Order: sequence, then structure tokens, then C-alpha cells
Amino acid sequence: MFSKAPAANDPVATNVNPEAKLGIDDLKNMTVKEIEAKIGHELTWKQKLGIKMLKNKAAKAERHPEKPAASGSTLIGLLLGLVLFLIGVLIAYIAFAMKECHQRSLDRSRRSVGIVFGGIVKKTSINQEFVGRRDARSIASLFHLGKFPLLPYLYPHKTKNQGLMKLLQDKVALVTGGSRGIGAAIVKRFAEQGAHVAFTYRSSAAQAEAIVAELEALGVKAKAYASDAGNFAEAEALINAVVADFGKLDVLVNNAGITQDTLMLRMSEEQWDKVITTNLKSVFNLSKFALRPLMKAGGGSIINMSSIVGITGNAGQANYAASKAGIIGFSKSLAKEMGSRAIRCNVIAPGFIETDMTEALDEKTRDAYLANIPLKRFGKANEVADLCVFLGSDLSTYVSGQTISVCGALHT
Repeated sequence: MFSKAPAANDPVATNVNPEAKLGIDDLKNMTVKEIEAKIGHELTWKQKLGIKMLKNKAAKAERHPEKPAASGSTLIGLLLGLVLFLIGVLIAYIAFAMKECHQRSLDRSRRSVGIVFGGIVKKTSINQEFVGRRDARSIASLFHLGKFPLLPYLYPHKTKNQGLMKLLQDKVALVTGGSRGIGAAIVKRFAEQGAHVAFTYRSSAAQAEAIVAELEALGVKAKAYASDAGNFAEAEALINAVVADFGKLDVLVNNAGITQDTLMLRMSEEQWDKVITTNLKSVFNLSKFALRPLMKAGGGSIINMSSIVGITGNAGQANYAASKAGIIGFSKSLAKEMGSRAIRCNVIAPGFIETDMTEALDEKTRDAYLANIPLKRFGKANEVADLCVFLGSDLSTYVSGQTISVCGALHT
């Protein structure tokens, strides 16, 4: 508020008429004529300008009055309101995270996959029998160190109820010759890494069904198919069946293979044809029919099982060496052909791996082989399977057209 008494240092009030003792309120409320009549003489132009400035200042002060300073109680109220707001946001976020955990848990068990056929979208369901088996975790588990689903996008490699995300989580893989030996090790390792697995067998139906039960116990979908990969028509039917049953295809492992060893002078046409058909033609058949599903999935991985014999050759195995060498050339060409479609193709060349065939070796022959292996042991099927996991996963998205030996440095 303005004081009605003139300020001692106010130039306007003093210069107008010190004797009249006009206050600030008088000056700002009176016109120039009224002031001149009050003081008894005409104002100078400087006095008139000073009175005008005073009136403008008073009018501005009325339009924009000064706000009183906030009191201590007001600041405390503001801080309390802010704290309550943040608590509300945190509660809402926790509720959202619990719902998201539960939904993603169900989605992982019951994933509907859209398959487009001629513009018509059909849906198939994977692992319906596992629906509802996993529930949302408690509030305590939400804050478990290293498994913090409140920040799911800062930890994309974490699952809600496990540690690191599995390398093949929710991928669909087809493995030929998957009922025994290296093939059986591959399908089991794939399932352990979260893949849904289809595999083929020729005659061991009971063994194949036992493997299916073992894989399903790991929480993935698995199915065995009796199929001859060397037969062109059966290969096409197999790929169509896998896509129909699983909804897609991400990884193909051409593992089926046989041997018919004998010296060239004794090798029959049937022995040659049988090995080439089973080992090499099967790779062509399945790769050809798998390309379209892989392209539809946006890319994928083809893993072809060769052998160090396909690199070095071996006496008495001309047919086997030719088939395995052919796989290497085929795979390099396919990798260049399909690279633009994000389809990778690689070759694994195992050395001596502990399988049914190596167990049949007599001790003298076994010792002779071991003497040439720098690591002084035969490889294990799981060591080949681990490489398949790498090549089938997103860890190897820039690895294509390569032949990788698993041979204990036998071939370097």
C-alpha cells in the first residue's frame, strides 16, 4: 500500500508544492487541473511528466499486485503432495508390472502364431497344456536383485522367474536324425535352451517317443516324425507338417547320415547311391523346402552336419567323403544365395565323436585314432550340440558360409 504522507525523497511530491504536503494518493487520484488548483499555480512540464509516470506506476501495480511470500506451512504442504503423488505412481507401476509378468508368463506358454496362407490368417496354439501353469510372482520377487521386471526394457535378457534369457527361447527347430547319437544330443540341448523341437527318425519309434516325453518335461513342445529326408516328396511333406504343427520354422539342422564303408574296388552302385542320397540329397531336399518358411519368419539358420572326412578324405570312405564334401560346397553356395534374406547357412565338421559307431571300434583301432588327436580323447555329442545352439541362436547373426570343425585339433 502507498502511504498517504509524502516521502521525504519523493521528487514529484516535493517539487509540486512542499508546503501543500500532497500525499502520493492525492497525486495519483487527482487530475493535473485539480493539482494546479490545489497548489495555486501551473505545473511545469517536468512536474506533469513526473505525475504521469506516478499514475502509470500505480495503475501497473493495481493490475499486477505483488504475491505474498510462501509460508513454511505452504512449502510443507507442497512437499507432502509431491510425496503422495510419487507413491501413487509407484503403486500403479507395481500393479502394471505384476499384470505384465503374468501376461508374459502365459504368452510364453500359449503363444499364438499367425500363419498367412493366400491372405487368410490362421492361428495355431503352442503348448496349450502348459497354460496357467505359471502365475505372477509376489511383490518380494518383483524386487529380487537381478530379476527386476519393473524395468523390463532395461533388462531384455532377463526372464521373470529365471536368470538369463535362454538362447533359443520360443524358436522352432527341425533336426533330422534326432533320435540317437549327435542328433539326440542336439534336440535335447535345443529344448534346454527354450526351443520347440521337431525331429525325424527312420525306425526307432519307441526311442523317439521317449525323447519327446523328455523334451516336453522341459516345458517346450516337441514332436517326432517318421520321415526319409532323402525322399523329395517326403521332405516337402515334412516341412509342411512342421509349419502346420508349430506355426513357423527358425532353425533347420540337417544331421541325418549313414556310412557304407568299403574300398572303391569293392563299392557297389547301391552303396554309393544310398550314402549320397541319405547324406547329400537330403540336405538339398530339406533346405529347398525350408527356405520359404524361413523367409516368412524374417530369416533363420540352416546348420548342415558334415565331417572332417569331407575335408581331408579317408581311405575306404569315398562315398561318405564325397557326400560330406558336397555338403560343404552346397552350404557355401546357399549362404551366398540367401544372405540377402537374412538366412544363414553353416557347416559343422565333427571329428571322432563318442557315438554308437565309435563304441563298436576295437581297442587297437581306438588307440590308433586317439594317438592322432592332440586332445587325446574323442569328442562328446553335447560338444557338437553346443555349437549348434550357437549357430542357431542370435549370437551368430553375422556367421554364415563357414565350416567349423569339432575335432580336438585333429584337423587344423
